[in-house]
Amino acid sequence: MEYQNLGELTYVAKKQRAALEYIRNNPRDFAARSLHRVVSFWMAPKISKLYWLLISLLSFTGLGLALRKRKPGAPAFLLIIFFYPLVYYVTYVFPKYRHPIEPLLFVFAAYPVVCFARFIRLRLWGEPRGRRASRSKVQSVFLITANLTSGNGSCTSGA
Repeated sequence: MEYQNLGELTYVAKKQRAALEYIRNNPRDFAARSLHRVVSFWMAPKISKLYWLLISLLSFTGLGLALRKRKPGAPAFLLIIFFYPLVYYVTYVFPKYRHPIEPLLFVFAAYPVVCFARFIRLRLWGEPRGRRASRSKVQSVFLITANLTSGNGSCTSGA
């Protein structure tokens, strides 16, 4: 009813003043609530927190690896993953707000897994040399995954 009586602009201005006054008077509470929203954003949805925490951690690791290896587009993806959720850290977190960046998160979560698989493959079986020896299905999966990491199948810089 208040919204209808005041009109949109007046109502929004009144709520903005109230919010800013609350933040000025309760900075610690606002900071604690914002930190809780940051954690909630990266661990959403609530039913499967451990899964989303793992995806988030792997995504940050993968993005860090991509930046370290100077993969094309990695800085742009860093900006997206950094700036997109900022508004939700100070307002309201709902699981569907994360949907637009989830494809990026899955790609970057896969990157360290693939690099680890390539590392294990190289440690266990070494680089394939000469003619292609017969491989087990597990070896073939490791080779395919490693070749998907980049044009030359390298997860390491300079290789």
